[in-house]
Amino acid sequence: LASSVPAVKAALKTRIEAALLAANQTALVSRGHPYPKAWAGRTVIIGRATIGDSNRVASGTQENERYTVELLICAAGSAQDAYSGFEDAAYALRDLIVSDLDVWAPLPSGDWGRVLSIETTAGSDQEGIEEDRKGAPKSRDATVALSLSVVARLVNNG
Repeated sequence: LASSVPAVKAALKTRIEAALLAANQTALVSRGHPYPKAWAGRTVIIGRATIGDSNRVASGTQENERYTVELLICAAGSAQDAYSGFEDAAYALRDLIVSDLDVWAPLPSGDWGRVLSIETTAGSDQEGIEEDRKGAPKSRDATVALSLSVVARLVNNG
């Protein structure tokens, strides 16, 4: 059975971009690090998936896949600017994304099966300061990490 992770990450990217557009907000939304672009301004990274145990259902032709997907929501700018402004911006972006995901219907589906649920399960935040080659502060950011718990029903189409 094919994993739903790539399809769900692609659907998350599309959904987050649409929510930002609808709210007249801008941010770079990327599956993985947006290299060669640097994290600047507002950035949402759809990061790693941590795969949990799966279980067979019905007659063995279906399986529930469980995993978490990490979102990194970042607001960045000059190292001379106050951290609180970046933190406020990152949390405002987080709130917008969570509110939109809470009402997402219908959830993603495809040849692989369908998503049964996506829930916000955990989060954290941290400050980052990037230095130039001489060790002087160059930029500062606030990053809010958010974990999404996903349960998908996989089907065997073969």
